[in-house]
Amino acid sequence: MPSLSDRELIARMPALVSGERTASAEVIAHLMEIDRRRLYLAEACSSLFTYCQERLGYSEDEALRRVRVARLARKVPAVLDELRRGAIHLTGLFVLSNHVTPENADEVLGEARGKSRRELERLLARLFPQPDVAERIVPLGLSAPTGPGAPGIASFGAGDDGVTCVGTGKDAFPGRLEPLSASRYRVEFTASSEFCGKVERARELVSHSLPNGDLAALLERALDELIAREVRRRGGAGARTDADARAAKPRKPRKLLLGSRRVPVEVARAVWERDGARCAFINSEGRRCSERRFLTVEHRLPFAFGGLPTVENLCLFCAPHNLHSAREAFGQPFLERKRAQRNRSQRTARAEPDANNDANDANDVTDANDANDANDANDANNDATDANDVTDVTDANDANNDANADATDANNDATDANDAKPERAGTVSERALFALVRLGFRRAEAERALDAAANSEHDVASAVRAALLQLTPRLPCA
Repeated sequence: MPSLSDRELIARMPALVSGERTASAEVIAHLMEIDRRRLYLAEACSSLFTYCQERLGYSEDEALRRVRVARLARKVPAVLDELRRGAIHLTGLFVLSNHVTPENADEVLGEARGKSRRELERLLARLFPQPDVAERIVPLGLSAPTGPGAPGIASFGAGDDGVTCVGTGKDAFPGRLEPLSASRYRVEFTASSEFCGKVERARELVSHSLPNGDLAALLERALDELIAREVRRRGGAGARTDADARAAKPRKPRKLLLGSRRVPVEVARAVWERDGARCAFINSEGRRCSERRFLTVEHRLPFAFGGLPTVENLCLFCAPHNLHSAREAFGQPFLERKRAQRNRSQRTARAEPDANNDANDANDVTDANDANDANDANDANNDATDANDVTDVTDANDANNDANADATDANNDATDANDAKPERAGTVSERALFALVRLGFRRAEAERALDAAANSEHDVASAVRAALLQLTPRLPCA
């Protein structure tokens, strides 16, 4: 497999996926017949589900999906063709299994083709709407209350809904959004006891404008405020919604300074609006990335190569494509060096407060008269420790932060050049030299590397990459 080129790997996938779908359809067809003949009984299994687990080695989830789809296929044989052609995936047929009947199969299967699981759940909510669920907050480890003021559970004053809250445990599922109808959702998640206290406090504060204390309306208000605040942060003062941000009074454009990577607010707003709050990466076939989370404004031509913070040169990238772009621009060895430097700096920053605290503890016991001075020193060290401890609370975002940090470290370190910044020049060699100096290399060292890579001077990016191949192996990575 490592011997295959990137193009060969991608080219082989459609045939492999087609074979997988055909094999899955055959497995379902065999399970249908085994179930019809009850052959699992002769295999010392009490059910088809047990047979899939104990004899075929499927997990509980895998077995359940296949058994449910096999029994759906017995009622509606057309689902096998949908699975074989890849029009509806196995998980999609599992989601549909409780709703598809011989009578509605043509309509439901026709609308389900090509949809993801989430889209299928919305389709079923539209075709088979369910009633709203009553709001409630239930402590983990206890059964749900059956009515207001259930025994053993503290109850909010929320009318007849009996919203309750006692607290939560740490090991909880991440949450669920389940569509009930075309316009209604069931929202379920795990929260802390502090969250429940904030809900109660918010209900008290808005009791005049929201007398029934409806939880959905309360959270919707909070989300409106959060969205408005983030839009203001992204789009400038005076903007409370995306429409306000677009209609905000235009500011006087600030002059772009040479060597500055600052993105003016009006430029960032224009980039977000142009890219539609979606990753702008497009592959060679014209397909665009669909990611809408963890987006950052990035340079198409890297800042270190002389790229300016203009609307034309900026775009939105998700964290993985930001890293991918940096890897193509600077090369993997250079990024690994920057990652090693950052990790080393973080370890040093975390170690220094611990060493200082140990020394202060020793001093505290030796001289009671210096207690006040020691306390002052401890306060300063504790402040530094608190700043470092912020990294411990953001572990859930480390993967995305690492990706963005790796991608932008090369550009961020550009301003730390050892030599004076040269004037921007017109030739490829001079512009490449300018970029290498801003990356932190000495001028003479960069000139030698560019001379050695003279055959690669098609453009600035190619020249810098070729020079980095000469320079990076000689830079320490540990």
